[in-house]
Amino acid sequence: DLMFDRSAPDAVEQVQKELEVNFRKWGDVEDIRVVSSKAIAFVRYTWRCNAEFAKEAMAGQRLGRSKCIVVNWARDDPRPGAKKQRTRENQEKVDAALQNKAAALGWTQPEIDAISSRVKLD
Repeated sequence: DLMFDRSAPDAVEQVQKELEVNFRKWGDVEDIRVVSSKAIAFVRYTWRCNAEFAKEAMAGQRLGRSKCIVVNWARDDPRPGAKKQRTRENQEKVDAALQNKAAALGWTQPEIDAISSRVKLD
């Protein structure tokens, strides 16, 4: 559990900043979400390998008023639209990678478009 002074007007922001400072050491952090009612937080990394390092490094560490934090893998994000957003972000990454590789190979735009239409994440 994250222990912090919930009566402070900027308590969640303070916890988020502290999490960012401590977890960013292990890689690029995409998102940090604090659920104050449950005294938990979610830290999402760009790369899984960074999350794996952070999980091992931060488990059992002192953070703020917490004497020993527990670091677990989260399950799927329950927020509405989160899965669609992740799919859209992944599709954008695939499209960008395809564009870069195709340009490096000297492909024409119609050739790239033909391949792009077949590479869609569902």
